[in-house]
Amino acid sequence: MSRIGVFGGTFAPFHKGHLQALNAFLREARLDRCLVIPSGTPPHKTKPLSFTDAQRLEMTLLACEGLDRVSVCDRELRTEGRSYTCQTLAWLKKEFPQDTLVLYVGSDMLLTLQDWYRPEEIFASAQIAAFSRTGEDLEVLRLHAETLKAQFPTAEITVYTTPPFPVSSTEIREKWERGEDLSPLLPPRVDEYLTLQRYEAFLKTRLSQARFCHSVGVMKQAAVLAEIHGADVTKARIAGLLHDMTKEFSKEEHFRLFEKYHLALDENLKTNKNLWHAVSASVDLTESLGIADPQIAAAVRYHTTGKPNMTLLETILFVADLTDETRDYDDVDFYRALARENVEKAALVAMQWCKTDVERRGFEVHKDMIDGISYLSEKYPNVTEETEKKRMKYTR
Repeated sequence: MSRIGVFGGTFAPFHKGHLQALNAFLREARLDRCLVIPSGTPPHKTKPLSFTDAQRLEMTLLACEGLDRVSVCDRELRTEGRSYTCQTLAWLKKEFPQDTLVLYVGSDMLLTLQDWYRPEEIFASAQIAAFSRTGEDLEVLRLHAETLKAQFPTAEITVYTTPPFPVSSTEIREKWERGEDLSPLLPPRVDEYLTLQRYEAFLKTRLSQARFCHSVGVMKQAAVLAEIHGADVTKARIAGLLHDMTKEFSKEEHFRLFEKYHLALDENLKTNKNLWHAVSASVDLTESLGIADPQIAAAVRYHTTGKPNMTLLETILFVADLTDETRDYDDVDFYRALARENVEKAALVAMQWCKTDVERRGFEVHKDMIDGISYLSEKYPNVTEETEKKRMKYTR
């Protein structure tokens, strides 16, 4: 027989307070495992939630990723209508008939538990583990626990004294809406998720639907390549998502940024409008979104031309831009496979292809790309699209 914890909540968003409470629950209640259950439509919530069910589930999954003895259950999110704890516990009793269920409740929950829907069924289905949210109401909680036991003879209630983490979801949502730094309050993956959600909302006001979908695709591809090759995945996601943030600017908007930030343009850049967005976006990252990371800015700056001696992040973004899920040109699968194997070789072969294509269309190839090809050719002599296809036995 196992002790299975039931840790529910709206998790809008899942923050460090939740994480600390979850760990305390596992430890203090001596659980063998714990189910984290984002609530469906709770009967006590009258205002609409700030995040969708899909967003709340994703944040919960990210926060709980890798936690020992913890799994996330989306049962309530898949249930139509109001979610009632007694119904969730009844379902769990059928799923785990031989095990003991232990329900986590906070201060407010314990003090109102007698008013919940069918409280007698809750007490019959699970033991109650009560944790103080402030640490100052322990005596009140103990007294109320005794009252509940007298009112409901089957009730088994334990009040635990683990110090709380003083943070509220309301406070975090207000900070998020103001664009404030949430990293002290959120698990890293949740913080990254909400940051990207804000950037995506911003991009939707800037870009066409097709360009936005491409940006999301590059973000995903950059993250995959960063994971494979050991780059910073968070920076890869941000650079991938925002690399085209000024793609649909007018000439006047591009040159306003060039002049404001004193960006010296060579003759090729002055006249080649296809390259303007990489340069302007590298500074608009800071102007519009407050992103001052020089590595992200450099990756965005060179994602169209490449350059000699690129960093891993720069190389990944250059390749991800050409191989994301929205690309459907001939041989894109070859480039994707090569990028997973050796992203620098993929960058070299892609630059070679881009150089040929630019020349074919009668344009001047930028010096950064020419120098980038020379640099990588010294590192990987005799590497071409033809030699790599032959080596990989690639056939379209």
